Amino acid sequence: MTDDDTIIKNIVKATNNQTEVQEIQLLSMTEYQELLESYFSNYGGSYNLFYERRSGQYNYNGNIDKSKIINPEMQMRAFASVFLDSPHRASRFYGSLKDDIEKDDGKDISKGIFVTGQQPIIYYTSALLLHIIDNYFNNDGIDDKYSKFRYHLLYIISKIVWKGEKKPQLNSKKVEDYCNLLINKIVDTEQFDHLLEQALNIIDKVIVNLDDQEANKSASIVNSLLMYIELGVTNQQLKSTVSFLNGMDDLLAPFYNMKIDGDLRYNFSDRLNDLIRRLRNYRLKVSVAELEEIRKAVDVDSRESRKNFARDIVRKMDDMCNRFKRTLEMSKKYTKQQV
Repeated sequence: MTDDDTIIKNIVKATNNQTEVQEIQLLSMTEYQELLESYFSNYGGSYNLFYERRSGQYNYNGNIDKSKIINPEMQMRAFASVFLDSPHRASRFYGSLKDDIEKDDGKDISKGIFVTGQQPIIYYTSALLLHIIDNYFNNDGIDDKYSKFRYHLLYIISKIVWKGEKKPQLNSKKVEDYCNLLINKIVDTEQFDHLLEQALNIIDKVIVNLDDQEANKSASIVNSLLMYIELGVTNQQLKSTVSFLNGMDDLLAPFYNMKIDGDLRYNFSDRLNDLIRRLRNYRLKVSVAELEEIRKAVDVDSRESRKNFARDIVRKMDDMCNRFKRTLEMSKKYTKQQV
């Protein structure tokens, strides 16, 4: 076998005119693939990987840990999960993933893959995260029931670390600091274990049925994961919030009236009990505790007491309902249809 890349390129190009050659072999000949191979080999960090742009090129090197070899297909899946927000695409066959990226993103530096000008550290970063995740699966550090969501784990962990950070352009020098923020956390075993625990908990909360064969290929699942990371709510909780808000105006109407003059037409205790029951049904423990304190403190025979505590109830409930409404409004960008 020759190691002369020029000879190899000429052979592959000549053969390609006569027979069908795998796209991944042709991909290995590009200058950007050569750049990645060199970058991985010369990376100065604490965790070295090897980029195998040509299939089997490290087979005869006994000094290389084979688990640290990253091939173009693995790289494409990792990069799509971390930098293109597409773990659902990464879960598909290689051909489908490649076609989807090329169709939607072309040669856009911010969206495309293996685009000249992109900083190579973005590929190393995503490959390293995949390598670490794979090692955990291979050593029983992650339950096999999550195996089809391995690319979603890459997505979630990177989103947690970069929460609140603005993603730089992928051809910008600033992306190096952005990547190092993630690298420094995932090479630290204690920090990574904490991130992994968070990510698995998020999957458990957001994905209702882990056995659903199509769940790992769904774009809506990815949106739901991001919504939970950024807003802390699931689709089920959104639906419950809508249900809770429906009818709250009627429950609060008596207190709006009583806060004006302590109106005797309403039975303060009964109306407060109605409100507490609703909060309990929706497991809003903090708010229930606050209203129970009011129930103990109010003098139902005093107009002034009824008026003051009605005002307190309206303020607390308005604050809570407005928070819920803001969450519903913010959730719209993660959902195609209103809840």
